[in-house]
Amino acid sequence: MSDLFVGELILLSLLIPPLLRPFFERLRPVSGIAALPALALLLGAAVLAGTPFNLSLFPALLMTLLVFLVTLPRLYRLAAGLPSDWFDVGIRITHGFLLILFMGAAWASWRYAPELAWSPPASLEAKSRELALTSVYNASVREVWASGEAAPARGTGSVILLRTSFEGERSTAVLALAAEGYRVFDVEIHGPGLGVSGGAGRYRAYASTLLRSVSLPLPALESVRGSGFPGRNALREGDLAALAAWVRAQGEPGAPVFMIAEGIAAAAVLSGTGGGTPPFEGIVCLLPEGFDDPEPGRPAMRGIDDFMPSGAASRPVLAVAGGTSDGYGLGEIGANDPLAAALAGIPRDAGRKRAELAARRAASFFDLRMKTIMGESHDDQGT
Repeated sequence: MSDLFVGELILLSLLIPPLLRPFFERLRPVSGIAALPALALLLGAAVLAGTPFNLSLFPALLMTLLVFLVTLPRLYRLAAGLPSDWFDVGIRITHGFLLILFMGAAWASWRYAPELAWSPPASLEAKSRELALTSVYNASVREVWASGEAAPARGTGSVILLRTSFEGERSTAVLALAAEGYRVFDVEIHGPGLGVSGGAGRYRAYASTLLRSVSLPLPALESVRGSGFPGRNALREGDLAALAAWVRAQGEPGAPVFMIAEGIAAAAVLSGTGGGTPPFEGIVCLLPEGFDDPEPGRPAMRGIDDFMPSGAASRPVLAVAGGTSDGYGLGEIGANDPLAAALAGIPRDAGRKRAELAARRAASFFDLRMKTIMGESHDDQGT
C-alpha cells in the first residue's frame, strides 16, 4: 500500500475510539479519548503539508475535521478538568450518523487509494539540483540513472522530462527510462505566467471543468496555446538549446539527448521550436485533447495505444494527442490521485501499466530516431 494510504489509515484509526465511546461502557471513563480527534487533525495537516496536493486524501481529512468539530466541547471539558463521560440520546444519534459517514470515508479511502510506486528492475541512483533555465524561469532538476554492474545498456544518452508543477510528476516514466539505461532528467519549470501552478491550481481547474460541464483541456492551456510561455518571456528555441547543452555536458560526450514534454511544457516546446530543427535528437510531446499543433502535418499518435505513424522516425518531434480519458497534461493522475481522476473522467491506472507503456512507447520512438540518424550518418560518409 502507498504511504499516503497508510497515513489515511492512521487518521481514520484515531477516530474510532471517539466515535464508539458513547456506545461502550468501558470507553466512557477514558477521558483522554477526547484528545484523539485533535491529534488526528494535526497529523492530517502534517500529511497534507508533506505530500503533493492529493484529492484522494480529502475523504479522510474531511471526516477528521467533522469529528473534531463535533467532539470539540469534550476536548474543552478535558482541558478544563471537567467530567466528559456522559452521553445523552442526542449525542448518541449524532455519533451514529458520524459512524455512517465514517464508513463512507473509509470506503472512499480504500477505493481511491493511490497506486504503489513502480518498482524498477535495476538499482538506481538520483540527485537533485536547481537550474536557472532562463532569465525568468528556474527549474528543479532530479537526475536518475541506473548503477552497478547489472545496469542495462539498451538506452544510450539522456532523456529530459520537461513539465511544470501543474502537470505533476511522471515518476514511472523516470524510473522506467532510467532502468532501460537512459540518464533521466526530470525538469520541473517554475516562473511567472504559467496560468495555474501546483496541485491547488490544478484542482481549481478541475472544479472549473466540472462546474462548466466541459471536457479537458483545462483553462491553463489557453494562456500558452500557439505562443509558448505567456508574454515576452516565451520558452524560445535558444532556451531549449541552452537546456540541451547543459544536459549534454552532464552525460557521455557525443551521447544523444531526447525529451518528453507534457501539457503546458509541451505547448511551449512545440511553439518554441517553430519550423526550425530542435536541439534534441527526438522529442515526444504529450498533448491534451483540443490542442492545435502549430505545425500542421507533424507525425502524431492518437494516444499511446495507437500505431506509430509512417515515417515518424524521419521527423524529430512526435506528438501524442489524447482524449479526456487519457489525462495528458495531468501527469500520472490515474495512479497518483484516483479520486481526482474519477472526477475528471480519467480511468484508474491500475499497476501504473499505462504510465509504464507511455515510457516504453517514447523509448521505442527514441530507438527509431537513433537508427534513422545513424543511417543518415552512414549515407553521408558513403558520399
